[in-house]
Amino acid sequence: MIACMDAKEPIKTRLKAIDADLVELDQARQLLLKERDELGVALKVFGRFEKEATISQPHPVTSTVSGRSKIAFPDGAPKTIAVMITTVLAHSPTGRLTALEILAAIQDTWLPALQRTSLSPALSRMGKREELIREGHVWHLPQNAETGSDGTPPVSIDSQKGFFG
Repeated sequence: MIACMDAKEPIKTRLKAIDADLVELDQARQLLLKERDELGVALKVFGRFEKEATISQPHPVTSTVSGRSKIAFPDGAPKTIAVMITTVLAHSPTGRLTALEILAAIQDTWLPALQRTSLSPALSRMGKREELIREGHVWHLPQNAETGSDGTPPVSIDSQKGFFG
């Protein structure tokens, strides 16, 4: 009888080790799934989604009025960089993006030839006017924001495809 009990111990020990390994693997799997989801969002933000997932309007014409850049869309309503920033944040999956993510979305959606490496001046001005909130490197709209900096609602996005694909 004692010999039988001794023979079970290595089996029980191995079963415990396997259970511990399975817990570890499950935790690693959960981390990988989370990272995969985050990378999927990042791909969409950086514009590596179908070209059809852009604004349904043609690319705008850039003009300078009173020393400030304005974007004239075909409907005749000029849009500023601030309105584009507001629109990008309003239609992003999380509503929270870094300056580089916002710039990439603007370039991919409206201005592929935009020769701009930073949105910092515009973001800072909007932050001072309390149109945006900055937390670390991430920008987001105030909870009650429904309009852009010029008082107009954000540019409409194709409801079937959405701004971020």
